[in-house]
Amino acid sequence: MKPSRALRTLAVVGALIAGLVGFGVGLGGACGGSTTKSGVPCGGSGQICCDNNVCGLAGCCVRGSCVATGSACGNIGGTCSASTSGACGSCGAAGEPCCNGTCTASNVMCQGGTCMDCGGAGQPCCPGGTCAGDACCGTGRVCVASGVSCGGALGTCTSGQCNGCGNAGQPCCLGRYACLGAGLGCKSDTCATCGATGEPCCGGDTCASGCCNAGTCVGSGAACGSGTCGANRSCGGCGAPGEGCCAGTGGGAPFCSAPDTTCDTSGTAGGTCASCGAVGQVCCDRNFCEGDVACRNGVCG
Repeated sequence: MKPSRALRTLAVVGALIAGLVGFGVGLGGACGGSTTKSGVPCGGSGQICCDNNVCGLAGCCVRGSCVATGSACGNIGGTCSASTSGACGSCGAAGEPCCNGTCTASNVMCQGGTCMDCGGAGQPCCPGGTCAGDACCGTGRVCVASGVSCGGALGTCTSGQCNGCGNAGQPCCLGRYACLGAGLGCKSDTCATCGATGEPCCGGDTCASGCCNAGTCVGSGAACGSGTCGANRSCGGCGAPGEGCCAGTGGGAPFCSAPDTTCDTSGTAGGTCASCGAVGQVCCDRNFCEGDVACRNGVCG
């Protein structure tokens, strides 16, 4: 008995779907997706770029987000090239000019106005201190191969991570994966649990509650800056978005006390607390950006 036309059609459609999935094309949602080292979805069209500017299916990394081949490259101009992987028009790929100060192809970085290779063993670490495959960002911000010393107290490169840094009580690693796992923050070049009262502030100067007082979390009502920590996470008139920066103590730098704020000293004397960390915004302190987006030339994206 011959199969019906409907069944034959379903079989053909199923084969096509299987082929597309085999080539990394998702059904509904982003294409070519993966995850960052810390497990955040990345690489598909509309998702954040993976480490080293990587986007799936030869897409382009535009200001921290993946753009599919043939699509417009947003405010940097051009179209994501189908012939030169990762290029936006005639810029952004290895050996091409940078696109308004940024590169859009995988494993390249902007140096001196030209997109240069990064991330491979012996090459500079890519923006955010990341390297390709199992390589690690070692001292001098040069990538080293797995099994090779990362230099100093960082230990040995083991499957993409220097084994002497990043865990509680160890030195902070280089780049945006300074400390591994949730609940750890880098303070005084050492990884420690973060976010609770008395602990270091987490990335973006974030605390579970209260204020970030010069890198340490304090509770509401506690001494903070020259005042006390208030309900809006202001230290008595300084430290919240739009307020002046709090004066550092003992010669320390001025600081902001609210989450995802940084002290902008480009305008008023003493600086103003400005939002930071989102794509297109300035990087927060210690080059932190939300959602594992890289800090590139002082801007998250």
